[in-house]
Amino acid sequence: LVAVIIFVFVLVLALVLLVVAAAVLILFLVLLIVLVLALALVLLTLLAVVVGVAGLGWAWQIDRQRSAQPLLLDVTTDLENPPHFTPSFAARRSAHHQALDYAGKLGEDGRSLAAVQAEAYPALATVHVDRAPEAVFADALRYAHTHRWRVGTASASAGMFEAGTESVWYGLRDDIVVRVRDDGAGGSLVDIRSLARQPIHDLGRNARRVQAFSTAIADTE
Repeated sequence: LVAVIIFVFVLVLALVLLVVAAAVLILFLVLLIVLVLALALVLLTLLAVVVGVAGLGWAWQIDRQRSAQPLLLDVTTDLENPPHFTPSFAARRSAHHQALDYAGKLGEDGRSLAAVQAEAYPALATVHVDRAPEAVFADALRYAHTHRWRVGTASASAGMFEAGTESVWYGLRDDIVVRVRDDGAGGSLVDIRSLARQPIHDLGRNARRVQAFSTAIADTE
């Protein structure tokens, strides 16, 4: 009988200890979950702060770029006789897009767009290349494809092609026309025009495109 009592006592004690151990384990797990949740909350708070600061910094940078550059949404290397888009291209554009009539465009200060560009980007000019127009046109078209411009109308005989492209951010569309002419001495005169479709400050995007294209074509000599 004593042995039975001792056995039962030990069994009960073991069960009590097991229950206590289970309770301690559960408490530990609860504390661990609370700690993880608290850590996640801290990390989310820090992430929100970082995102907020980054957003403010990005907005400040955009505003700084906008203030540093004129609102110039139509850029060309030939201010007196810019390359023209074909009538079929013009017919496909929406009335909400930027007008293609370069001569009638004015800057924010009321001056002609040509005057604004001449002051902001005096180095942009027709590129003279000492190579035949056919070869230069092929180089220009190759440049367009390499930079993933969507080439539409292209005529080697007319020495022109039209293209379009989109900005990485927000997908803002720009229209491009390139013209290659014979200079009368076996060389070529190359012009490009790049303009934004939407009336939103391009932060110099089209001017950079025109400069990059002009530099690349000049380097093909």
